[in-house]
Amino acid sequence: DDLSESSPVAPVDMYGWSKLFGEQLCRWQSEDYGLPVTICRFFNNYGPRETNAHIIPEIINQLRESDELKLGNTTTVRDYVHTSDTVTALQLLGKTPPASCRVVNIAGGQSATVDQLVEMMAGILGRPIRITTDPARFRKADKQVQTANIDLLEQFTGWRSERTLEDGLRDLLRFEGLLD
Repeated sequence: DDLSESSPVAPVDMYGWSKLFGEQLCRWQSEDYGLPVTICRFFNNYGPRETNAHIIPEIINQLRESDELKLGNTTTVRDYVHTSDTVTALQLLGKTPPASCRVVNIAGGQSATVDQLVEMMAGILGRPIRITTDPARFRKADKQVQTANIDLLEQFTGWRSERTLEDGLRDLLRFEGLLD
């Protein structure tokens, strides 16, 4: 099931706990000072100049060297959103401030496994890409499926992702110099 803003939050690592604590700090400030606060829960952003060490930048870095990728779990399902769509969502949220504190998922509503991402990239590039499973690349705390319900974002802003995952990957591969 897609995660909504009201889904139970159950961190499994320090990263998750730090995000939960940050949200709680925002809630306290909103309550104590009457500040309108929007807490954004970002799902997997990708696009030009994205610097987080997520799977898409890792695949692109490895494709610079070889069509043989060394990856961990390739069956996990994630929700991907292009950075340009994320910017639009944030701008729209900024124009619709809440009365107090709200939590909003920002995601593309387009999920894929890592295997599917690689398959899309191979199709875009027009060449086969092989995956070798590297046990050292498996994450200790990795949820099998992490996709978002974005109904609240649409309700508050009317926003839906404008870019398909395949089009976004094509643009990114072109930006990265891997596609003519």
